[in-house]
Amino acid sequence: MVFYAIPSFNRPDGLYKKTLTVLKKYDISPKDIHIFLHNEEEKKLYEETIPKEYYGKIIVHELPKGIGKIRNYIADYFPMNTEYVTLDDDVTGFQEPKAGKLVDIKSFKELVSQGFELCKKNGFTLWGLYPVCNAFFMKGEPITTDLRFIVGGCMGIINKKLHVTLNLKEDYEFTLMCYKKDGGVIRFNRVCVKHNTNSKRGGIGKDQSDRLAEYKKVSQILIKRYPDLVILNKRREGEVLLRMRPKNKTLKKKK
Repeated sequence: MVFYAIPSFNRPDGLYKKTLTVLKKYDISPKDIHIFLHNEEEKKLYEETIPKEYYGKIIVHELPKGIGKIRNYIADYFPMNTEYVTLDDDVTGFQEPKAGKLVDIKSFKELVSQGFELCKKNGFTLWGLYPVCNAFFMKGEPITTDLRFIVGGCMGIINKKLHVTLNLKEDYEFTLMCYKKDGGVIRFNRVCVKHNTNSKRGGIGKDQSDRLAEYKKVSQILIKRYPDLVILNKRREGEVLLRMRPKNKTLKKKK
């Protein structure tokens, strides 16, 4: 059995019209869908907004705002080795490139099943999708097992009770933790999750300069922890790239 875990905050209508409607479209059983909320008051609002046939359980975690803490709570909630997919609450589709354009995939169930089968075959903990919905970039190998970023909008996890420490870029941290533990992650490079990558997360309801400062700080933490796997993204300030650095290789100086 696969569960679908959706952490949400103050967006009952958005969750209903987006992620839950998408899951219903792909015939995901409502009983397998768990929504994780902050408090009882919020739970009441969600119950009043979302028809019961769209989900199985609402779990109140009573944690302060912060996506990293909630991801850890979800890992603790499910038993060891449980297979679950964690989704953002603003997912509007799962798409693949066809003739240069993005179209909805036919079956999310088959994708989920394949993701977990590949994880078990390779001894991996994590699978996920291409992080950007852009058909132009979705090329190369359809499925990879090396170090690739797994975006938090859709993560397939075989629960090993791994805990992140960050509330920003926690999906980068989790990707790195799983790679270090298993030696690889599964990524479907021809499928992306369509969602709002610019929404405010992790309690960062600040202006642009404050958010950039937070991103820079977290990026440096990741570089320090994983010096052979993380580098700064020179094209995007405050962002990082995951990349294995070659060992025992002398770089030639330019003449």
